[in-house]
Amino acid sequence: MARLTLDFFSNAVGMMTSLQAIIPEKFRSAECSTLLLLHGWGDDETIWLRRTSLERYCEGRPLVVIMPRAGLSFYQNTASGARYWEHVSVEVPALARRWLGVDAARSRNFAAGISMGGYGALRLALEFPGNYCAVAALSAACDIGFASVKKRGGSHEDKARIDAIFGVGRPAPQDVDLFPLAMRLVREGGPLPRIYLSCGTSDFLYEDNVKFREHLLQLRLPELEYHEFEGGHTWDVWDREIERVLNWLGC
Repeated sequence: MARLTLDFFSNAVGMMTSLQAIIPEKFRSAECSTLLLLHGWGDDETIWLRRTSLERYCEGRPLVVIMPRAGLSFYQNTASGARYWEHVSVEVPALARRWLGVDAARSRNFAAGISMGGYGALRLALEFPGNYCAVAALSAACDIGFASVKKRGGSHEDKARIDAIFGVGRPAPQDVDLFPLAMRLVREGGPLPRIYLSCGTSDFLYEDNVKFREHLLQLRLPELEYHEFEGGHTWDVWDREIERVLNWLGC
């Protein structure tokens, strides 16, 4: 496997940023599928490589993994002006195709993430179902109400960060909420992504994951896989789960 660090200026974010990429040595990029793998709140683009055995799990797979940096953005176009949603949904995939030669075909593109990144991955697949055939969300912040920091204790620092994302005292707008996004996707009758959800029963986001699973079941999404197990919001859980996700993707 080869690991790349790409430092570049992002027009969407308006500053220098970085992404990490894992590229197989035995396959040409055009022969590979692509996984856009997103980090959680408080992490960065290096976290998957530092806290899991992702590179080893990818060995021998025709898969390119792209891991962008999104800061404390909740993968939103923020009130403070940085367009992180545009960055991860439009800019990064376009740059990956240009620089790494990956295939844009829906059948070869996946999204996944943990916590805040699980939310981002789900939004990618629900908002752009023509671009992603499968999505995996681990311990995801499925309910955008998480961004109100009710589940993080509501510290002054977190409230200030959320205000920088959505605007002072403003809730998250409906068009970034996964629940109506999923409902709209089913109503419009477009292509439906395969969805993998998992969460530990001791995770502070467990109830939100159960709630979102029930919502998807009510919508009768045809390919939904859900796993729950004893465990918290921790890397030992996500290290185990990301290998399962790679196997589930079939790459």
